Amino acid sequence: QQRVVVARNNERVARHQFETQVMDIVRDVMTAYLDLIQSIRGLEVAERSLELAQNLLRNNRIQVEVGTMAPIDVLEAEAEVARREEGVIVAQEAIGNNEDRLKRLINDPDSDEFWTMGVEPTDEPIETEFDIDVAEAVRVALERRPELEQSRVNLDTRDYNVRYTRNQTRPQVDLVGSLNYTGLGGTRFVRDGFAGDIVAEIPGGYPDALSQMFNGNFRNWRVGLEVSYPIGNSSEMSQHAQAQVEFRQQRATIDNQELVITQEVRAAARAVDTNSKRIQTTRVARELAQRRLDAEEKKFEVGMSTSFFIVQAQRDLTEAAANEVIALIEYNKALVNFQRAQGTVLD
Repeated sequence: QQRVVVARNNERVARHQFETQVMDIVRDVMTAYLDLIQSIRGLEVAERSLELAQNLLRNNRIQVEVGTMAPIDVLEAEAEVARREEGVIVAQEAIGNNEDRLKRLINDPDSDEFWTMGVEPTDEPIETEFDIDVAEAVRVALERRPELEQSRVNLDTRDYNVRYTRNQTRPQVDLVGSLNYTGLGGTRFVRDGFAGDIVAEIPGGYPDALSQMFNGNFRNWRVGLEVSYPIGNSSEMSQHAQAQVEFRQQRATIDNQELVITQEVRAAARAVDTNSKRIQTTRVARELAQRRLDAEEKKFEVGMSTSFFIVQAQRDLTEAAANEVIALIEYNKALVNFQRAQGTVLD
């Protein structure tokens, strides 16, 4: 029975291990998908930044031709265009890398179009704010996390081993019995008295022995009680002590896991709240950077600003737009990690 119980618990442990692997894969796929969206949005930001630099370069060339601007301003604008073209190239590379990462997670590598097929995201990142009850999230995590369930099953196994080994240290009384059937074979000699002359021979062989055995001609039976008691530091006592130690170690492991999971849930909840606020602040920063660029362009048109300030305002706008994209993606990643921390990512 002890082996049966352990085997069943091992099956439950394997099931929880598989669930953990599936949850990790789903989280990785969702994260890779968000990274792909971030790289696509990053390319859009880089292309808009390049377009602004190209517009500035065209305007500077026109003003140099009419004699209202020094040629050095054209060189500065050309350098900025080249720098932003580099940004576009880097963004395109990021898209390719994230596509390959996502393909590796979700596609069949044996297909002919594994590396050539494109990946086009259809679901957009969400911006909806969530009211998070941290205490409830911790309760759900302690109830749903498969790693913790796996440890609890192992604790059940350790507890059963403690009870089993304790039972092995107690006196043991066994009721034993046996029943044997035998047969005689071969030629039998009849003598005249003890050790006298042979007066007759009774023929026999192997078939006679089998016949006697199956007919039950010669039966032997035995019934009794066997009592055993471990004395001193027996192997049973050492096994029981070891089982107790393993039980306490597993209990301590579960207590530590509960602390770690609680910390993970609280950190994940804070990350959701932080990145939700980042979305709002980065959006405001991007809007202000756009207004500053518009103001510099108007001043530049009337000769009250220079290309340097236009380029700087464009850089600030590009950085602010990129930060807004990053904040949105990080918020969605935080939601995924929060679900994984609770053990609800498969719901």
